Amino acid sequence: MQTQSWTIDDIVVTRIPQPFSRSWVAVGSAPDMRHLLRTWELMLRFNFQDIPENGDIYWDLLNVLVQHSRRGTVRVTEMTVEIDRRKLKQLRDGLDWFYTMVADEHADDHYEWTAFLNHWTRKDDAPQPITELDDARRALIIIDSIMDITADNVVRLADREVA
Repeated sequence: MQTQSWTIDDIVVTRIPQPFSRSWVAVGSAPDMRHLLRTWELMLRFNFQDIPENGDIYWDLLNVLVQHSRRGTVRVTEMTVEIDRRKLKQLRDGLDWFYTMVADEHADDHYEWTAFLNHWTRKDDAPQPITELDDARRALIIIDSIMDITADNVVRLADREVA
């Protein structure tokens, strides 16, 4: 940082500029977020029209967690992923889409209970899933926890009608 100095009656005053202060929100553990990104990326491979724009928080998360690069909107401290509060709305929008896609892919009507196996199996006439059921269940749990955390931190603007 560069300092600014000036002299007032033989007294030297030095002022150090303060860095811009961001407000960070912890959204989850790094291993959970990596799992979420792997599943999200797999889903995007089959939905090209829904790939996020450049500068989206998805790419920042991917760069920081998978490629270990630095971004100003995402940081990992002691295995906890923190996101700049200004990007939470963007994260919530992306996770809403992802949650809907995974939940639809593994809807209850695609499975039937198999008594002799003692678990749920996918019906033969159901479309082939992109993600595995266990991965999808874990991703949905992670998304639910992130949505709970971010719900208290996102400022929502209400549309008002002008009379």
